[in-house]
Amino acid sequence: MSERKPSAGEDAAVAFSRKIEILTGTGHLPAVPAAPARGFHLTATPPAACSYFFEEGTMLRSPMIAGARAARCLIGAHSYMNDGGYFRGGTIIGRYCSIGRRVTIGAGMHGMSGVSTSPAFRGGPSRPYTSSEREALGIAPRPSEQFTVIGSDVWIGDGVVILPGIRIGVGAVLAANAVVIGDVAPYSVMGGVPARVLKRRFSEPVREGLEASRWWELPKSQLDILPKGNVIEFLERLAEDPQPAAALDTYRIETPDAADPRGA
Repeated sequence: MSERKPSAGEDAAVAFSRKIEILTGTGHLPAVPAAPARGFHLTATPPAACSYFFEEGTMLRSPMIAGARAARCLIGAHSYMNDGGYFRGGTIIGRYCSIGRRVTIGAGMHGMSGVSTSPAFRGGPSRPYTSSEREALGIAPRPSEQFTVIGSDVWIGDGVVILPGIRIGVGAVLAANAVVIGDVAPYSVMGGVPARVLKRRFSEPVREGLEASRWWELPKSQLDILPKGNVIEFLERLAEDPQPAAALDTYRIETPDAADPRGA
């Protein structure tokens, strides 16, 4: 793996929400000088040319990255993934996320509507099902390919599996070994196979206040002096002294044969 220093002087003052819009195809993400992240070790599986973006303070421990869309991945500031993690291309992870060991984000899927689920028979000379055939067999329409998005401040326990295209809301908690097959509401605590809501972290007014504050976009220096152990006091203090969103550097790290994703 090598690091390439992009051209100097490009604007890095892009809010995280804007970066998500960029990665989903509405613009170009500016590159800034590359810098290593703590514990940053990559393993790529073909055809994934590992070129992706991360903000300051990221820590990844030997993740496996797979899929042709690996060039479009973003990991937010101060998020970490522990040993044995796996995620596919087209993954966006917010800021301050805590991801345990052996977590799979964007798990691979096998088609179940043919004679066999084995990929050995993929791409054979079959015609597509007609609408009436799909209805008779009870086959749901194939979902369009979407990004898997993990909101900020999400805690994912060891062994969790998240299917591709899922949206995990900000502040959610996924209990160890949960299998997440649908979108997760903000500040929900989920567990089980398949995952279901166990409880909410806070009352609705508090949840709404935290979401509206978008505190994860603030400078960490400001967050460090706020009373984070008491969420009521935190919101009160934040209302008294609002701060602008942080403009954090974005870095790129890639394999030598990675295509430049900015024009993708």
